[in-house]
Amino acid sequence: MPELLADCIGKETGRRYVTVTEAARHLRVSRNTIYDACRENEIEFIRIRSTMRVLIDSRERYLTVAEAANYLNVSPSTVYDACSLNCGYGQLPHIRIRSRIRIPVSKLIADRQAAPSVEADKMPRVNSL
Repeated sequence: MPELLADCIGKETGRRYVTVTEAARHLRVSRNTIYDACRENEIEFIRIRSTMRVLIDSRERYLTVAEAANYLNVSPSTVYDACSLNCGYGQLPHIRIRSRIRIPVSKLIADRQAAPSVEADKMPRVNSL
């Protein structure tokens, strides 16, 4: 019965428990970062004897700040500003794993499509090289 429940949960939501190595690979951080985040209760995990399993969304893909900046055609500092807590012009959906920032692709695309069109004079100017 527990296997059936785990299969149902994993298939429907994409959330499942994986090893620390798999979580680090999926979130694109080091294993030590995952261990530190678990120790500080920053991410959800379970401990089974001496092993740890980390809960991840296996259907989600995450971008680094540089990749998100490239996708949005802005500078990385703009992405950092949008992820900061004291941002006055809207917050970019993201997760933090210790000091690392990862932006979920699905939320980034959904927010970009749902954003109202901005008049040309209010759009930020980007200098091309």
